[in-house]
Amino acid sequence: MVTRPSDLWRGRSERQVRRLIGYPSTNEQASAWDTIRRLAAPFLNADKMVFAVPLWNFSIPYRLKQLIDLITQKDILFSFDERGMGGLVKAKRALVVYARGLDYLSESSITPRESYDLQRPYMDLWLRFIGISDIGEINVEKTLLGSEVDLETRTQGKRRAVELADDF
Repeated sequence: MVTRPSDLWRGRSERQVRRLIGYPSTNEQASAWDTIRRLAAPFLNADKMVFAVPLWNFSIPYRLKQLIDLITQKDILFSFDERGMGGLVKAKRALVVYARGLDYLSESSITPRESYDLQRPYMDLWLRFIGISDIGEINVEKTLLGSEVDLETRTQGKRRAVELADDF
């Protein structure tokens, strides 16, 4: 019985290969696939998706990455055939709120987005891969610098949230 997401990693390659070539799954593998389908169900059934994603070491938190790796499986969140790949989620819209400790957007940033931000590109790629075509974003930056410094970006983020909520 699979009880924790980390249990799903054991035998992952064998489970995937057996499934791809049409071999029957063992009971343990079938249980793991059932758990993966259960974890993926909210993503498949959502009309819209909203994510709040902090920037950790230039990317997304490892627990979110682990969840994405587990549920992003062929015939669960995406399809793949001779015509190519396609997302299987029902939702076509998502909103991602990005929280970052430093400034990644301004021209004078010591951590420019092009070099240091793997958070937004990864989320954008994954969402498009699973079938989301309309992705809104809110950026809240400089959160490590204290409430006096990040007040402007938080205020802008709130304003942007109100704008997006009207049409979301």
